[in-house]
Amino acid sequence: MMIFTQDGDLVNSIWIRSITPMTGELEGKTVYALTAQFGFLGQSEKDPDLDASTVDLGVYSSEEEMQQAQGALLAGIAEQRSLVYMP
Repeated sequence: MMIFTQDGDLVNSIWIRSITPMTGELEGKTVYALTAQFGFLGQSEKDPDLDASTVDLGVYSSEEEMQQAQGALLAGIAEQRSLVYMP
């Protein structure tokens, strides 16, 4: 499955190790984001962060909006869609 992020990046889900909801500040406002940590399969067991990166899948103005996007992403995974667009 491919994920089309809000920034217009295509992320291959096969490399994703985790998707995490985050809260932070942007220009003095609280924002909510879904981030994906990914890396190459077969990485060294001694250094699991080797070649790992984090990508913002989407940034939202409310926690509810982020949870809805997370639900849409989970539905796409459950339905085995080939492409999921992040709202």
